[in-house]
Amino acid sequence: MKVGRRDAVVQQEKRGVYRLMPEGKRLLSRTPSRIDKQVLRGYPAYAEWKKQVPAPSPDQGETPEQTNDVRETPEEALDRAAQQLRGALEADVQLGGTDQTFNIMCGRTLQERGEQPPQIAVLTPILVGTDGKQRMSKSTGNYIGIDEPANAQYGKAMSIPDDAIVRFFDYGTNLADAEVDQIEADLKSGAVKPMDAKRRLARAIVAEWHGDAAAQSAEEQWTRTFSQRNAPDEIPEAELDFGGADAIEVALPVLLHEIGAAASRAEAKRLVTQGAVRIDDAVVKELSAEIRSGSVLRVGRRKWFRIVPA
Repeated sequence: MKVGRRDAVVQQEKRGVYRLMPEGKRLLSRTPSRIDKQVLRGYPAYAEWKKQVPAPSPDQGETPEQTNDVRETPEEALDRAAQQLRGALEADVQLGGTDQTFNIMCGRTLQERGEQPPQIAVLTPILVGTDGKQRMSKSTGNYIGIDEPANAQYGKAMSIPDDAIVRFFDYGTNLADAEVDQIEADLKSGAVKPMDAKRRLARAIVAEWHGDAAAQSAEEQWTRTFSQRNAPDEIPEAELDFGGADAIEVALPVLLHEIGAAASRAEAKRLVTQGAVRIDDAVVKELSAEIRSGSVLRVGRRKWFRIVPA
């Protein structure tokens, strides 16, 4: 410690050199099993020295040179970094998914080593995506966005596999546990069909973010479009350069990619060859097709486009 008091254990003479003070010699004469912070806290000089240690700045960017014009030694830099790390580790509760269990538990260990009370770990299960396989993620595209339109949320909820229905009720809605348990029991017994359970799930998700009226409207729209196979009331327009003609021949993979119906030309080609593309309700499996101004292009079950002149 850098204090010249009689009750000091050690005193720094110069950089890297410390003198053992009489109080320190008496401490060693008692042959303690270890000398740690708990032992040093019994010396007032230690408490005074601790007060002189600069507290970390809010942005952790200031150095002793910036605050008191004292040149910082490597030892002091390490001590300052340790103080900043200790401050950064301070937390009462940390919330994360079960995939973050290791990181959160490491934080608890570091807190204990820094003589801090370990944080409370609150872990939540990982919600599977709409594909029923991978974790929900925007990068994989298997997600239901909370800011997406009601119709999009409803359609995505209806696309999840049957074995993921209960998990979505559990982690994606505010339904009471008793209601979810009853839905699970009814699905197992056959009292409720998966399609009906998914309709209820989709309504609950949309109502949570858009309200009951929007949920009802989204369900009616989905029924007209997918159950009755009617075109939706509002179809987004996609512009195409017809060059003044009424109809032109186009490469479908290129067109589908350009209007956002497919993530890539390769994916667009696969959709066409699998019969997932319709032009004016006629299935098209050729990679080249005639498109007329005003034609309705349907890709899969949920993507509709009305082709208009650019």
